[in-house]
Amino acid sequence: MRISAVRTCNKSGYTLVELAVVILLIGIVTLAVMPRIAGLLYPGDLKKAAREVIGAILLARTEAVTGGKSYYLFIDLSNQYYWMLDFPGIDTSESDSIKRTDVVLDESVKKRVLPGGIKFLSVKVGNGDLQSHGVQIIRCFPLGVTDPAVIHIGTDQRNSCTLVLDAFTGEVEVKDGYTDVE
Repeated sequence: MRISAVRTCNKSGYTLVELAVVILLIGIVTLAVMPRIAGLLYPGDLKKAAREVIGAILLARTEAVTGGKSYYLFIDLSNQYYWMLDFPGIDTSESDSIKRTDVVLDESVKKRVLPGGIKFLSVKVGNGDLQSHGVQIIRCFPLGVTDPAVIHIGTDQRNSCTLVLDAFTGEVEVKDGYTDVE
């Protein structure tokens, strides 16, 4: 008994070139889509920026209380910087004791920028209007009180958060999104 084996050539597989092209296309699509998906799933830079602003406010308040002099947190909405200064010898009881033109910045003042493309969208200090340009000043006094403030940060109103500073406790409440606070 003779058994013959017939070999058939079945071309149902893929070549190495075809696999490489498919992998390359998947890689290109992934690179194009990942930044958008990562921003939606993990807004880590927004959280980091919120922590930085809260830290700056708390540092200014702490320095004011421990140093016995007023500290000021400046937020430049037009240039997207923020910085902290103290002003010894200025009567802080007057609401207009500091004029924006009085502030002279030199190399010793460390201006900071929010991380990851996050920016200041708008700021409201005290009973003032919500501002989206210019320099806004949050005052921290030696007795521990601050100006009440609402700070909106983010890349736009959809990817943003609202920081609400309580004048008496100095606590900062973080709210998701661009929230109107009265």
